[in-house]
Amino acid sequence: MSYGPLPRIPNFSNPNVNYTNVPTGLPSTNPKAADNARQIFEQAISFSSFRSAPAAAPIITTQPSSVSVEAGSPFTLSVTATGTGLTYQWRKDNANLPGATSSSYSKTSATTDAGSYSVIVTNLGGNVTSSAATVTVTTPPTPPSTPTPNPPSTPAPTPDTPTTTAGTGGGGGGGGGSPSLVFVGLLSALLALRATLNNRRK
Repeated sequence: MSYGPLPRIPNFSNPNVNYTNVPTGLPSTNPKAADNARQIFEQAISFSSFRSAPAAAPIITTQPSSVSVEAGSPFTLSVTATGTGLTYQWRKDNANLPGATSSSYSKTSATTDAGSYSVIVTNLGGNVTSSAATVTVTTPPTPPSTPTPNPPSTPAPTPDTPTTTAGTGGGGGGGGGSPSLVFVGLLSALLALRATLNNRRK
């Protein structure tokens, strides 16, 4: 469309108004001025095809899974989504986690990380929030203590028990008591034998 000598409508197909240094219309003296409006009408469908289609909102195909981990051990949460230009923001107990902006969230050593985790996936078409995944942090079992062996015990010394030779007649031999009848009998026999031998020698 071009303008002739009639009054012009401001800012509408005006050759005196530029957009990115390009005039928005053709002056009436331009040979193609009469063809301008017809081209716009006939090529409207083609012109519209140059507009980019709106991006589809993300779709989560794999939700993050809950995990149970011992204190001091690592853990990882991950999500899989389809779509273009995706961005991620992980959250713990509905609060954003600073710097957690990738498709996975990891900690090398679980401490105070127990809670409910989710991730928001966003692109130009919209956003979607994952289902919640629970992280449970457990205390590792205490190893059993090794008992300290006791030193071998030394038996207490047993006092000596004197041996008593039983004798007839109530006499006990040895130990400072009266000699037993057996001893006296043997001594008498020896003396008698000695006397007999002496007599034979005479």
